Amino acid sequence: MGTNREYKEAALEYLKGNWPAAIIASAIYFVVLWLVIGSQYTPALMGNTIGVDAAVSGSGFLVAVLVLGPLSIGYANAFRLLCNTGNANVTANMVHLSTNRYLHLVGVYLLMTVKIILWSLLFIVPGVMKAFSYAMTPFIAVEHPEMSASEVLAKSSEMMYGHRMELFMLYLSFIGWFLLSMLTAFVGLIILQPYVLCSVVEFYNEIKGPSGPTNIILEQ
Repeated sequence: MGTNREYKEAALEYLKGNWPAAIIASAIYFVVLWLVIGSQYTPALMGNTIGVDAAVSGSGFLVAVLVLGPLSIGYANAFRLLCNTGNANVTANMVHLSTNRYLHLVGVYLLMTVKIILWSLLFIVPGVMKAFSYAMTPFIAVEHPEMSASEVLAKSSEMMYGHRMELFMLYLSFIGWFLLSMLTAFVGLIILQPYVLCSVVEFYNEIKGPSGPTNIILEQ
């Protein structure tokens, strides 16, 4: 396995000359994220009732599955393509990959979310561990369109076996940049997220090996 420094150096190399495209895509992604979350939780802040809270909670989960789930998968894979093929059409690829085979992506995201929630009900640690086991799910879901949702999750668990702590340490290595982004009211995340995602793509490339999924983009 490589080191965090090597993953991050590779990420910066992938982003060289592609920062504008990466930042624009990230800005769009976070704006949609903010609009969806804001629209769900503003009513609860204005009307502090159990009925409103329950409605917001239920509708919020539905919106997350139907909108944020596929979008996050498309977003991650747009950066995978940027890193692996040099395709800098990050925004267009994000939109395309989040809508192509939309129902399949919804199914994958729904199953992953439900399983993580159920494991979290046991205790927070099992839930976190399961989340890391499923960390490669977005990439596998697109690179393996022939797999069912359960097969995608099983493949991610198989790939991440013995590597969950390594991925955790990779994320942890960005903690300083994350804290710094808080000083900019999280605007800095628009710049930080491409750096993190490209580092994770490099991590994914290493653990999947030469016989892993190919760097495909589904036909438009």
